[in-house]
Amino acid sequence: MISNKINTKIAGISFEGRQRTVDLLELNEELILEREKDNMYDKNAIKILNKKRIIIGYINKVLAGDMAKAIDDGAEYSCRVTQITGSIQATKGVNLEIERKPVSSEDADKKYNIKPLKVEAV
Repeated sequence: MISNKINTKIAGISFEGRQRTVDLLELNEELILEREKDNMYDKNAIKILNKKRIIIGYINKVLAGDMAKAIDDGAEYSCRVTQITGSIQATKGVNLEIERKPVSSEDADKKYNIKPLKVEAV
């Protein structure tokens, strides 16, 4: 089990021209986490997208292994940019804060098909 708040870096950010997308990111920008079950390199892959749904990179393999089952089971996470590292001359990196969204008791009841108890007066 992982904590509710995680600080991590985006993996795979130097591939497929993704550095151009990094140049457009802003601090505190909200990003999208999306499972990629058909990824040929990692069955637990979680890709990171901007709001235009352009891929920026991935959650690292170890962390994705912890998060994938939770996402598959309906957990939701928020993700935001906390720092952009590097410079114009170097490969840039992106640090993130990922937070598991709380689940309301009503949502949990629906997910697990829990029905309210009927209490009769005696």
